[in-house]
Amino acid sequence: RGAKPIFGKGTGDVPLSLHSTSLGGRVGATRIANDERQHPPIVDTRTLTRVPYAALHLKTAPGAPMPTHHTIAFLGGTGPEGLGLAIRFAKAGDAVIIGSRSAERAEEAAQKIRAAVPTANARGAVNAEAVAHADIVMITVPYAGQKESLEAVRAQIGTKIVVDTVVPLHVEKGKFGAHIVPEGSAAQQAQAVLPQARVVAAFHNLSAHTLMQPDLPVDADVVVCADDAEAKRVVIALAGKIAGVRGIDGGGLHSARFIEDMTALILTINRIYKTHAAIKIVGV
Repeated sequence: RGAKPIFGKGTGDVPLSLHSTSLGGRVGATRIANDERQHPPIVDTRTLTRVPYAALHLKTAPGAPMPTHHTIAFLGGTGPEGLGLAIRFAKAGDAVIIGSRSAERAEEAAQKIRAAVPTANARGAVNAEAVAHADIVMITVPYAGQKESLEAVRAQIGTKIVVDTVVPLHVEKGKFGAHIVPEGSAAQQAQAVLPQARVVAAFHNLSAHTLMQPDLPVDADVVVCADDAEAKRVVIALAGKIAGVRGIDGGGLHSARFIEDMTALILTINRIYKTHAAIKIVGV
């Protein structure tokens, strides 16, 4: 089936080939239909069309599928945010490797994932080993430890996709705020430390409390920022694997600071209303 415009015309960029012929005829069309039952279509912001979930896992060249499932390493995966995201992606069928400086702590976290998702393919490892065996690396460490953590595994990361969820948060007299990052944002700092990697900023504003309950839908949008178009496309699709979540193209990596800093506001709202708020983008 083709992608139907939701309004207006495209932006002039070359659109993704979304017709069933590029997905292998009837087989491709069936695959999209099956995926849409689990993953509703999202909006391709380049063409303002609704993009089937399965199509986001395909290269633009016909007959060249991208892998549906990934192996994702989590640096800082023993903390609540990393653990919550790992649980959600394990539930979606991705293999997850929890990285830590301590192999014991990493395996303890992996056990929690397997307890939450009995079918999970999850294990623990020291950071360098976790990164070496993954095709996507998620950074979920505190901002203060990000630079040192990334420098230690730079060789293992190489040109891989790195998803930076780090927020340069600080709390002063009970008030949430954001550090001024010399590079512009935590994600831009990661790119500076990892010049060969394809850094993507995403998943900053999801509640760890909600993520760690795998049967609870997450009613939220994830804004995804990156300079590498293909890496951004992969992470937008990755966001769509979490029930209730939609990936939104937030432009280049220079926009990451706005999403990072917004976390301080959301935490303030959570404190006032005693809730777990999230971002929703309307009009797209």
